[in-house]
Amino acid sequence: MLEIPVTIFIAVKFTVRRNYSKSWLDRVEDLTLSTRRKPGNLFFEWPRSIANRC
Repeated sequence: MLEIPVTIFIAVKFTVRRNYSKSWLDRVEDLTLSTRRKPGNLFFEWPRSIANRC
């Protein structure tokens, strides 16, 4: 039986509260690092829109 590689791409958009914007990356560091270590993970990023400059 031929196995077909599967890619799952998940994009989530949300607004970080203004009072957390400066500490956001520190707050999610553990989640970010553990997600990046998962087998098969290709990337995990936290982009920030230039339209929302909190």
